[in-house]
Amino acid sequence: MPNAIVIKSSVASTAPGLQKLRRDTLLDGLAAGGVPFLFDLAFAYGWPSLAAPIDGSAIVDLAEVANGTVEIKAGQTVSYAGGGFDFGALTDDPADIKAPAGCLSSIFSGNQYFMVAFYMKLPTSGNWNSISAIAPMFLTSTALYLTEADMVTIAQANQPQLQARRQTDGGAGIVSLSVTPDATIYDQVCQVAFWRHAAGTGLRVKSALGSKIATGAVGVKNTGDFSLKRPQFGVPDASNALAGSVPHRNAAKTRLYRGWIENLEISGRDPLTVLDADWARTIARGVFS
Repeated sequence: MPNAIVIKSSVASTAPGLQKLRRDTLLDGLAAGGVPFLFDLAFAYGWPSLAAPIDGSAIVDLAEVANGTVEIKAGQTVSYAGGGFDFGALTDDPADIKAPAGCLSSIFSGNQYFMVAFYMKLPTSGNWNSISAIAPMFLTSTALYLTEADMVTIAQANQPQLQARRQTDGGAGIVSLSVTPDATIYDQVCQVAFWRHAAGTGLRVKSALGSKIATGAVGVKNTGDFSLKRPQFGVPDASNALAGSVPHRNAAKTRLYRGWIENLEISGRDPLTVLDADWARTIARGVFS
């Protein structure tokens, strides 16, 4: 993605409706708060070093609301490869990107219509999580949804499945969607997304080889207050147990590239339309592998 070109002029515009130049095309035409957090690890503005991450480093929010941070457990190494963070050498967790506290507040206080999307190179079939304890790749809790509020958890399950578990009662009450992985997503750069809007819920994973989708009813809002939770993309420590689990270490052999949170009530956008357009733009860049 090219850096922005700034043109200065001595002529003042008197048209307040002119569209603002945004850091990322995903943000074009959006009202404030439509996307409260967006990162892209192959864009030098968003990840200036384009190098291996260090715990505590800032992840620049391309939506220009508030930055996220890198979280890596002491003694662990995450490399920079293929335009993203490579988790293949991990022996313990966490190793993730944490979005800022408050980015979910308007989602919780409204109708809880939202979308979570991220690009990740998923594990091979042999490395997919093979035990009953799920291996989350995204969540908003610190100790899993069983004991605290969580907006949604997206994880590898052992059937094998890719699951999205949306909490409804601030505890163990969840509604799940799942897709079964196959050669179209194993070891592929994929776009993974979950959404909830007035028409229902959806979980989709898409690669250059195809896509899989599951849909469900809109259901009830979550009564658990996730408004100040920090979304975590990558290998969070809730449920993951890399130190004592070879299957979870294998499941973590992934790469994380790009992701965002969208408030669909504010953006008013159709999830699949947004996802397909972003996929086309992102893959055309040719920066993720």
